[in-house]
Amino acid sequence: MLGLFSTQQYELFSNIESGTVLPDILIDDREHNRAMVIEIRHTDDTTDLEKRAEEALTQSQDRQYTAPLLARKRTVLTWGLAFCPKQCLAKCGQTG
Repeated sequence: MLGLFSTQQYELFSNIESGTVLPDILIDDREHNRAMVIEIRHTDDTTDLEKRAEEALTQSQDRQYTAPLLARKRTVLTWGLAFCPKQCLAKCGQTG
């Protein structure tokens, strides 16, 4: 996942402390004063994709992953991603 965002424009962090625990991926876009928090889940059942993506998004909110970022960023996006062997579902939330 980090490779998708690996450019000089973004600063990438994986499993760093933010809020009360560690989000899977944190992306800092300093040029545009925004950030993104990504929480990832896996499932073996395609019928669970939406539920698992929602769980990941809810975890980001419940554990306050965005709290340290909101003090210095205009916009913080949160993403809950769920993967199954050949499918993916993403849910997005926004703060700020």
